[in-house]
Amino acid sequence: MDTIRNNSSLFLCVLVFGFVMCNHIIAEDTISSGASITGKQTITSKGENFELGFFKPGTHSQNHYIGIWYKFSVETVVWVANRDVPILDPYSSKLKLSDGNLALFSKENKTPIWSTNLSSNTLNKTQVVLGDDGNLVLRDGSNPSVVIWQSFDHPTDTLLPGLKFGFNKKTNRSQKLISWRSAEDPATGFYNLQSESNGTNQYFLYGNNSVQIWNTGEWDEESKTFPSIPGMRLSSLFNFSCISNVNESYFTYSVYHDSIINISRIVINLTGHIQQLTWSDKNQKWILIWYQPSIPVAVSTAKALCGYAWNEFVLTMCSKFPGRKRKAIAWKIIVPVFTLMVTIMGVSVYIYLTKIYKTNIRGFKGVLTDLFKSKDSYNNTHRNMFDDGKTKGQTHEELQMFDLDCLTLATNNFCLKSKLGEGGFGPVYK
Repeated sequence: MDTIRNNSSLFLCVLVFGFVMCNHIIAEDTISSGASITGKQTITSKGENFELGFFKPGTHSQNHYIGIWYKFSVETVVWVANRDVPILDPYSSKLKLSDGNLALFSKENKTPIWSTNLSSNTLNKTQVVLGDDGNLVLRDGSNPSVVIWQSFDHPTDTLLPGLKFGFNKKTNRSQKLISWRSAEDPATGFYNLQSESNGTNQYFLYGNNSVQIWNTGEWDEESKTFPSIPGMRLSSLFNFSCISNVNESYFTYSVYHDSIINISRIVINLTGHIQQLTWSDKNQKWILIWYQPSIPVAVSTAKALCGYAWNEFVLTMCSKFPGRKRKAIAWKIIVPVFTLMVTIMGVSVYIYLTKIYKTNIRGFKGVLTDLFKSKDSYNNTHRNMFDDGKTKGQTHEELQMFDLDCLTLATNNFCLKSKLGEGGFGPVYK
């Protein structure tokens, strides 16, 4: 009997110890050597602003990823590790430290699915810490000030306050913000924002990873803004900076401590727009502050692609016809093709404007219909302006109502030649 009691007590102790250790991994902000994250386990920053673990985007996707999201807004993911290499089962996968690197392993594969990939890391004791700024840092466990790797150097689609986004002059590499492929797929999307290595403090938006469709313009130090982003002039809320030195050039921003805004992010969305948003505790949702480009990105992309295709076509044709005579022949081919392209674009624009016109006409008809319908209710409270003492029925017999189609036909689409003049109530047509 005593043996059974002792075994029961031992089992209970082991169970409690395991539960405590499990919660120990979940509650802390650090992954140390020997520890790992699997399944629904997560680590949380000390101030409980951010959380790291496995997540599944949307409701239809079966893929899982390692990511960082806001603790208060789980659906808002700000960084993804294995965005192009998803896993299906988080319970058979582990995120852990391996040979000084942070790496993601699956049960079926001994090689990492994703890792920090630091070949020169010679430190024996490393640890991973999730900061309250959303930055995941791989550092020296014995000397925490030594940062080996950080997620802020490898953003996905989001710029958080404090992140330095720009160009590394030592490695000659530009950071990129790359959109998600879809709302349920964080894989590399079709739009990216990046700086150039030409020494100018400006950023360029590309479609299809190659076609430039928009840029911020060069940084204006006096106003602390980019010319193409007028919404940045809300300088009383944010501190925007653009820094350039011998090692790097970058853009960064922060939220003023006395500002009414506490949480903000800049993101490149699925449609290629750059947005700055802030969190509203009162409404429990993200509020848009500004976005650029102001025109649909698809239009800009189409224009850029058309110009790119035309340049490529001209260069190709000219290269195939060396010599003056042959180049003259090439231009005889190029000009008709160009004319055809312009004609097609012109017809497309005409069709588009015609649709808009018809839509506006239908909308105008709807407005007139509503006005006519409200006439009876108006007559109940106001004297009829045509009232000459006759009954309501008699007035309706004499006052003829016409719809817009009838008026358009009668006036030849409101032609100026049909216009007699203007009175107190507007134009008069014959």
